[in-house]
Amino acid sequence: MKVSPCERCRCEANGEVLCTVSACPQTECVDPVYEPDQCCPICKNVPTPKNTPRQMHGPIALALWSFAQE
Repeated sequence: MKVSPCERCRCEANGEVLCTVSACPQTECVDPVYEPDQCCPICKNVPTPKNTPRQMHGPIALALWSFAQE
């Protein structure tokens, strides 16, 4: 189940809903852009030298919580 671009939840067999919230890595540009349905901002039109390692852009799991069904 996807609640928002930054949240993902799943139902466990025992009825609990477990959710994770993503934290985005720091961008290396001045004006990062948020794309529709994407959690993390991206840098557009930023040249990257061929021999320079590129940092992966994407979510990093930040928190995990559960909702107990009463």
